[in-house]
This record gives sequence, structure tokens and C-alpha cells, in this order.
Amino acid sequence: MSVDMRVVDVVTVRRPADVPGLHLLGGGGTDMTVGLDACTSLRPLPDVVVVMTDGETPWPSSPLPGLEAAAVIALLSQPAAATRVPSWMRSVPMR
Repeated sequence: MSVDMRVVDVVTVRRPADVPGLHLLGGGGTDMTVGLDACTSLRPLPDVVVVMTDGETPWPSSPLPGLEAAAVIALLSQPAAATRVPSWMRSVPMR
């Protein structure tokens, strides 16, 4: 999902070969809570959610209903933003 203040686009990625054609859209003012909330409506529910962001976003303080069992990973372009990622998520700095 491409997310800013709303979900802009949805693309299914199931294997590494799907990634080169992935185009992320957005206009800034990102609220990742919106994207995570949209993940709760997916069927089946995701086992893994990878959020690619600079980290300058509001985060929910606890897992959203439906994502409690999912591994939610914040892939951060600004490693210093890891201090703002809630403890129920994992954060990974991009290098």
C-alpha cells in the first residue's frame, strides 16, 4: 500500500520478483496508522507487514485489532527515527 494521509494505491507483493515493478506513491504528511488500519481489512490478515518510511509519522501505541499476531517491521530511511517506533514493532534502519 502506498500511504500518506490515506491509502493511495494497493499492490500485492508475494515474492522478491514482484518488487522491481513496485512504485510507491504519496504526498507527504504521512500517517502510518492509516496504512496499518487498512491492513486489518485484508483477507487473509497479513502475517508480516513491512512499513517503509522515514519514520516521521504517528504510530499506534499498540497493535491494531487483527494485527496482534503479525510481525510489523518499520524499515526506516532515517535510522534516528527508531526511537519513535513503538516497542510492539521491530525497526530496521536502511543503509
